[in-house]
Amino acid sequence: NKGDLVADFFCGCGTAVSVAQKLKRKWIGVDISHLAIGLIERRLIASYGKNIINTYELDGLPKDIASAKKLAQGVIQGRLKFQDWIIETMLGGVHNPKKTADGGWDGHLTFDVPNHKKEVVLIEVKSGGVNVKNLREFIHVVNIQKASIAVYVCFEDEVTQHMLLEAKQQGYYNKDMFGTTYDKIQILTVETLLDGDGIKMPTIMHTTFKTAERKDDTDEHPEMF
Repeated sequence: NKGDLVADFFCGCGTAVSVAQKLKRKWIGVDISHLAIGLIERRLIASYGKNIINTYELDGLPKDIASAKKLAQGVIQGRLKFQDWIIETMLGGVHNPKKTADGGWDGHLTFDVPNHKKEVVLIEVKSGGVNVKNLREFIHVVNIQKASIAVYVCFEDEVTQHMLLEAKQQGYYNKDMFGTTYDKIQILTVETLLDGDGIKMPTIMHTTFKTAERKDDTDEHPEMF
């Protein structure tokens, strides 16, 4: 009945959660995959708007910089890895299964442009020990791979003025249909990601994962768990 509690302990892509939300049922969704949880959250936001994030509580993922650093340092043990959390949960990308110490990249996402072509965004994640040399190596990879945009993620206290200058010197991606320009190399910090920041890229085009259809839901959202 309306207002009752629905629980799905293997919620996968979140169909039960989304339907329960639409039909005014309270719900609990559980999954062992942080990628699944991230997909469900994006599905809810796409369907019901960003305000829905204030109506439920998300457990099992870092919520502040202290827990993020514990994950990066390996203090928090489990299936969740720092790089995968940043790439898949915070940025909505996919990780690169070919792990390399240097000369590679950690993940990517794509977005569509006219003529049915896809542009690539490369992602590099650093949990510590960052310097401008690391950034230059990543920029070299970006140029070889001919990526349109690239994102370098690290903690705020690791960012230097030399890194910011090096990134800015790489120019812009400016194929937005409205003439908007985006930095080709973007340095994002874990702190700003936790505050809701993200990649600056064309958002009117489809990205790596398809989004859910927006629901016509004018009633107040039920209490979440």
